[in-house]
Amino acid sequence: MANLHSKCVLGSYNCRSVKNSTAEVLSLCFQCDIICLQEHWLLPDKLDYISNIHCDFVAVSHSEVDISSSVLVGRPYGSTAIMYRKALSSFITPVETVDARISAVTLCSDIGPVLLCCV
Repeated sequence: MANLHSKCVLGSYNCRSVKNSTAEVLSLCFQCDIICLQEHWLLPDKLDYISNIHCDFVAVSHSEVDISSSVLVGRPYGSTAIMYRKALSSFITPVETVDARISAVTLCSDIGPVLLCCV
């Protein structure tokens, strides 16, 4: 795999409900290449919302809410995501995490692999 040779702008945002702060996240999409989001408050079956905020971005995201039964378990608060430009997809590998409060990716860069974590 080739390494990333250009400048990459990172951003981080505690959105406290991504649905209520979509305009702010969209604004970050015009400024950043990779965006870490905290407290998106989405349920697991609604995580694709983040990848649909901007057509040039995809996301790795997690939700803390257990929807396996008819009663929601867990807080709707919290949860994390990492959005990145589709053009960076060949340089980014999602990392499996054991905690829904952590999203992580590995970025293949000039200096070697860089682990990016959103907590």
